[in-house]
Amino acid sequence: MNDRAEAASDKIRTIVWLLLALIAAAYFGPGWLKMLRPPPGLLLDFSQEWLSSRNFYAGKPIYRPQVEALFEHTGFIPNRKEDMLPWNAHPPCAVLLALPFAKLDYPSAHLAWNIMMLGSFGLALCLVFPWGIRPWKALDWFKLIALALACHPLLAQFIQGQLNALLALLIIGAWRLDRAERPAMAGVCIGLAAALKIFPAFLFVYWAMRMRWSAVVGGVIAFLIANGSALALFGSDAFATYLRLVLPSLDFRRSDWGNVSLPAFWLRLFNPDEAVRVVPFAKAPLLGAILAYGSQVLIAVVVALRCRQVQTAEGRTRAFALAIIGMLLITPIVWTHYFIILLLPVVLFGSRVQQPIARPVLLTAYAIFWLPLGLFLLLPMGSGAMTGWESKRHALPPAQPWQSLAGLSVPTYALLAFFAIAWWATRDERPMANLTHESTA
Repeated sequence: MNDRAEAASDKIRTIVWLLLALIAAAYFGPGWLKMLRPPPGLLLDFSQEWLSSRNFYAGKPIYRPQVEALFEHTGFIPNRKEDMLPWNAHPPCAVLLALPFAKLDYPSAHLAWNIMMLGSFGLALCLVFPWGIRPWKALDWFKLIALALACHPLLAQFIQGQLNALLALLIIGAWRLDRAERPAMAGVCIGLAAALKIFPAFLFVYWAMRMRWSAVVGGVIAFLIANGSALALFGSDAFATYLRLVLPSLDFRRSDWGNVSLPAFWLRLFNPDEAVRVVPFAKAPLLGAILAYGSQVLIAVVVALRCRQVQTAEGRTRAFALAIIGMLLITPIVWTHYFIILLLPVVLFGSRVQQPIARPVLLTAYAIFWLPLGLFLLLPMGSGAMTGWESKRHALPPAQPWQSLAGLSVPTYALLAFFAIAWWATRDERPMANLTHESTA
């Protein structure tokens, strides 16, 4: 009787998820298909790498004012120059990765880039979900389709042509190699990730605290080789410009509306940049700096101590996942599309945490990760802010302190709650079947 009831329950769940997958495909599918290859005339974040790559093939410096490069390579002039970053914000190695796409027109290059990133994310999913434990049922596929299509960070990854899918693959690859007792190769993965975007270098804390210096050495070598290749192609002026002009030009983003990191939370309250249109709770630059840097140090220490304490393979997996969450919390600039980098901790702790109090909080955090930031601006700031905070922010009134706390900071609260629950869960080092290829039956 129990088997029959369980079979009936599985059938109902399968039908429900099939319906949800069909609804997601009907509602979100057209947007996905449209934005994988953007229409002509629409240049998105990947245009930064594309323009820099075109500069290289034209014999020009890869870091030129973007408005100038845009006009030379496309003939376009943005309606508002301030809507476009003055420089390509990404490191030289990101430009190096984009060189094969530079000969294509922008929509085709964006599509080709997205195909590479789609493959990267698909491989990351394969590494997280060890399908060899049991065959996937139709129910599993329907869940994956529905959740993936409705995942706003994932959609934003492909709309903007971001690097996060590849970063997720490299980070998850590092985890799998570490579990296979290949720390040097794991370090190589993180070194390559750090060459593309600097912030993954934080994950070396995990190996440093465990005295696995081969991982650190492997990562440093990979980082140097990648940057050495970029140096050989682009010259030292590219790196000098990136350090001297590009990075300082991004300072205003540290308190931006869409920045969901913990330092950004404090800076919006006490020392926002005038360009981001946020009214501070109190103008106190020193207090803002103390809280911003102090919270970074605190999170880093908590992660380091947990990485130092764990003993088993299971404990190391959870400590590494905790480090990924901590990495996003303390990185100075974090957008909501970075949340796909949380793939490993989301899957790990989603199956691990079952406590009556923690479970609802965790699922609420996951729901917040899935949704667009604009949705959280609806109640405190109105529908205009919800729909126009990215494209028409200059026309919106500045965010008041309570609006910043009640709207802009919601994803930060979710990330903090996730970190706290993950930290609590890392105390338990018992094995888990779904991520380790071990059976606990």
